[in-house]
Formats: sequence, C-alpha cells, structure tokens
Amino acid sequence: MRKRILLYGDTSFGGAKYFAQQIATLNGVRGFAKKDSQKITVEAQANQDKLLKFVEQVSKGNQFFKVTKVEVADIEDVDGEKTFSIK
Repeated sequence: MRKRILLYGDTSFGGAKYFAQQIATLNGVRGFAKKDSQKITVEAQANQDKLLKFVEQVSKGNQFFKVTKVEVADIEDVDGEKTFSIK
C-alpha cells in the first residue's frame, strides 16, 4: 500500500522532510519526502497498519513544523524501494 501525503504549513524553518524520514524509519515505511515553497510532499509505502500509524504521526508535525492541512491519496506501489529518502 502506498500513499501520497501533502503536508501544508510553515516550511521555512526546515526539518519537516527529516522529521518525516525519522518517523518513517521508526515505523518501517519506505518512500521519500520533498519540499516546495507551499508544502512537503511525502510518498510512503508499507503495510496498512504501519502506513496508517505513519500518516497519523507525520500529520501532527513537530516543534519546528506545524501542519495546517493534510491531503492523503492512494497511489500505485513502487517496486524495489528499500528506504525512505529525502529529495
């Protein structure tokens, strides 16, 4: 199962992509995070339980990145991806 998660908030302070990577690593989730001026785009893949836990945790943000809006969509799985990376 794979999801595209769009995290909106103040991305100017940085750390949001690395926060997503840390949560992914702790939950056994593969995929990536990348930033543009408006949002953090995350693609995450794992079994349903791990993925739902990841989405819940990353949607909360942290002390540096406050999430103001979250959009989640199911997308196609990616074969061969072994880690969670920063792009």
